[in-house]
Parts: sequence; structure tokens; C-alpha cells
Amino acid sequence: MTTKVLADTPVCGHKTYITAELVGDVVKIKIETTCEEVEAIAKELGELRMEELATWDNRVFQLARKLTPTCIVPSAIMNAAWIEAGLMSRYLALEKKEQKIVFLE
Repeated sequence: MTTKVLADTPVCGHKTYITAELVGDVVKIKIETTCEEVEAIAKELGELRMEELATWDNRVFQLARKLTPTCIVPSAIMNAAWIEAGLMSRYLALEKKEQKIVFLE
């Protein structure tokens, strides 16, 4: 099974599609994006080991240092990986459909 997530970021005008697939004890990550910066880190990422999913000190967040701090793509990658690894409810995520940042003023 695979998990597919869209990081839709209208503030910067980019869309990033993330596919996570659990293969053995790694989560393989595939990223399609309109953002050149995200594309660059996607080439370096590839897959995550299960133990990387339980820490802030993992390659997703290390590579995220190359992006603007406001980029939601690293969080979207981690959410996809967590769902695929069974660490986050697939049912609940698909039922709720989205997590939001809402700018109020």
C-alpha cells in the first residue's frame, strides 16, 4: 500500500505531491513538485529508516534547513511517512482530509 499526500502552498504558489511506500523496514519517499528547492532535497532523501521517524534529528528535517523555515513540505513528508509506517491513523487522516494553517489577520 502507498500513502499519497499533497502539500498545496498557495502563498509561494507551489504544489508538492509526496508518495510514501513501506518496503521492509524503510519508507521510500517519492516527491513530485513545482518547487526547485524541494526538488533538490527530494533527490537527496530517497527513503527513511523506521528509527528516523521517531526523532527530530532525521534526514527530512536536516534537509529542510535548505528550505525557508515556513515551508510545510517537510511536515507533509513526515505525515506521509508516519501514515505509511502505521504510526499515524490512515483512516483518521483520510477522513479529515487535511491539516491547515489559517492566516486570520
